This record gives sequence, C-alpha cells and structure tokens, in this order.
Amino acid sequence: MKRVKASITLFEYDYLGKSSDTKCSVSTIKGISDKAFEYLEAQCLSGSLSCLRLKSFQGQRVLQTQNYAGVIVTPFGDYIEILPKLAKKMEANKARQSLLHMLSYLGSFRHLQTQETSINSAKMPLLEIFISQFLDCLSQLVTQGLRSHYVAQQENTAFVKGKLLIREQLRHNFINRHHFFTEYDEYMQNRPENRLLHTALSKVGTCIRTRENQRKHQELKQYFEKIPLSSSIKNDMGTVNIDRSMKHYRPSLSWAELILNSLSPLSMRGSSAAFSLLFPMEAVFESYVASLLRKDLPDKFSLKTQTQDRCLTSYDNASYFRLKPDLLIQQHHDDSLPINHMVLDTKWKMINSSQNSQGRKFGLSQDDFYQLFAYGHKYLSGSGCLVLIYPYHEGFQDPLPNAFEFSDREESLQLWVVPFKIGSNTKSGQILWPAGLSPYHLKSKNTDTNEVSA
Repeated sequence: MKRVKASITLFEYDYLGKSSDTKCSVSTIKGISDKAFEYLEAQCLSGSLSCLRLKSFQGQRVLQTQNYAGVIVTPFGDYIEILPKLAKKMEANKARQSLLHMLSYLGSFRHLQTQETSINSAKMPLLEIFISQFLDCLSQLVTQGLRSHYVAQQENTAFVKGKLLIREQLRHNFINRHHFFTEYDEYMQNRPENRLLHTALSKVGTCIRTRENQRKHQELKQYFEKIPLSSSIKNDMGTVNIDRSMKHYRPSLSWAELILNSLSPLSMRGSSAAFSLLFPMEAVFESYVASLLRKDLPDKFSLKTQTQDRCLTSYDNASYFRLKPDLLIQQHHDDSLPINHMVLDTKWKMINSSQNSQGRKFGLSQDDFYQLFAYGHKYLSGSGCLVLIYPYHEGFQDPLPNAFEFSDREESLQLWVVPFKIGSNTKSGQILWPAGLSPYHLKSKNTDTNEVSA
C-alpha cells in the first residue's frame, strides 16, 4: 500500500465520485482519484464492501457512503474519513470527538482514551488518533517489557545441544558424523502475541501522516527487529495466552486485533486490500445507550441487551421468527424470577418532532412500530411501556410529549419516543425522558405518575 497522499472527510450517505468527472459542487460529491474510485467500485460490485453503495446521481456514477463511520485508506494512498451524519453541522474536530466518545463504550474499543489531552482531536484526523493510541499503548508495553517464552528449536550443529534426535541424525549425518542433529528450547520473544503486535505495527507504518506518529513508530520498530511478522494471523490469534504476568498486553493486543481486521466490524478483502476501521453506527449507538443506561438503573433493576427468548409465533410445536429487542429492563424481587419491566429499542435515524403534518408522522417508521408492538405483546404481555430511542439533534431536542397508545384498555401498551443526547469527552450522554417517565418511574393513563418500587 502506498503512503497516504490525499485526504477526504465526508459524512454518512454522502457521495464519492471520480475527481476527473465531478460535475457538481464539492459539497454534493467529493472527488477521489480515478484509481481509488475504480478500486472501491470493484469492491462494492464483488459484495465485499458494504459501507459504500454504487449509485447514479445527477448523471454521474457515484459511491454513496452507508451507515458506517470510520476510516478507509485505499491501496493508492487515498484517505477517506467518514463521520456520523448527526455531525454535519459541527466542526470536524467536534464531530470526531463525538464519535470517539461513543466508540469508547464499545467492548472491543474499551481502551480508547477520550481525554482532550490524549487525542488532540482538534488537529488529528480519526486514523491518526487510532494509530497514535495504538502506538502509545505499545510504548507502555515495551517499557514494561516484552515477554519471552521457550521455543523448541531444531538444528544440525557441530556440538551437542539439548536432545539428540536419532532419526534426523541418521538421515542427515550418517556420513557427516562430526555434526549432531539436536532439539533444544531457546528462551526468546518469538511468540504469537509479539508477532501480532509487530504485524500491526508494520501495517500502520504505511498510513502514518503526522511527524509525531512517525517518530513513535520509528522508536518502536527497534524493539521488534528480532521478532518475525505473523505468517498466519488467524492461527496466532487463536493461540494468544494472556496470563497474570501478561495483563499489560491486553490494551495493545485489542488495538492490534482491530488493526489486523479480525475484530473490526468491517474487513475489506481483495488482492490489495485497503486498510479500514469502520463501525456500523446502529451497533455503536446501541452499545453506547446500553452502557450509560445500565449505570443509571437503581437497585433491583437490570438491563439485558439483545435478548432473544421469545418468538413471534409457533407452528407444530416449533417456534418461528425470534424477537430480539435491543434493550430489556427487568425488575428483580426476592426469591422470584425477574419481571420484564420495559422494552427499549435504539434507532440510528434522524426524526423531526416538528414534522407531524401532511402525513409525515415525525419521520417515524411504521415497520418500527410493528416491531415494538410485537415486543410489547411477547415480552410485556400486552401491557406496559415501550420506548423508541433516537439520537438528539437540532430537529429532535425534546421527547414527544404524549405516548402512542396501542389499545383503549385501562392497562394499555404505550410507546414513548425519546431523544438520546450524545456526550463528549467531558460529559456523558443521557436519555431525555418525558415528565413522569424513566426506567423505573412510569406514567399511566389515569394518574400523573405511577412509581414502581425499586
């Protein structure tokens, strides 16, 4: 892969086109090199790249970004940074900060540091931030020391070292009897964990643009000179062994696994695969909301994610169409099974609380309501509280003041639509609940509030 030479920042659902035939304004279509466009187009047509979709726009063949955020570096050195759609009206550094804050709540990205002093996001693009943090983790690791272990070595030498291998001795030294074919254990740093780190370090070297990261990279290379690159990333990852003496390896290996695409949400394949760290925003948003909501729950309440113990229907004693709500809050009572208390679903969509005329219905989806209706009947027995959570933005700053009613019964099934305000490096995100509604404080039809005992 060539070094990065061109940089483009765009948002979810923006367009990429060839620089040579862009016919409209830069704000509508962002131009990339012809080779890069053709490479990404081929990846799309082969089905190996789901973050972009081939379309025709204003008479031009374009690639439209989908609901992913992150970075792509093509084999030709084009650097593409994709930011969340909610950040279109923000400054680029604030948009990156918002994304990084959400990513820090992902399990595989839990080592991401979001302090201002750590990432200097005002000056660094996403890729440089990711690389910088990997290099910082690796620097801390080598300071504590790379671990060695005993590796079996076989060698034909002029002296006996270790155990003589009789079969190999007869095969290789039947005539040359002054040599000895032996096997011995050598204490060395050539182990799976170190090979993976060296491979990840080598891979990011072609993408670095800032002098500071280049300096860090050069300093770290010397510690891995005697460690070979991984010949089989998959096999090495399968044999990683982190014991008590190697706990300091965890952050660096987490980054290495992401960089090597084994744990990355999206991997680009091909004869000259591009470097990519791309994250599906639906999953990022769901994980972010779940992490913060779990912290706010009082005693005797718990949160389950992606539960799937109910089905929509059954036929001939077989269950059909499993139902998997994003979030399920349960209430616990002494010496009894937990009771399903509230079902919540996150949607990475932009709705508008002022658009309820001419059939626009705030931009809400009928399919989402069908989905929540099924959750309510199967998980809440047709009575209780459902919540749809959408990201907070300029057009949706307050929860819808009333619940959607699914029936006219006294104990009805109600659906609330609320915004989730995404935080920053200094402030956590939060759900903006309507008056009288929270995970443990529910609003009923006949009274102002109906508090559930915690």
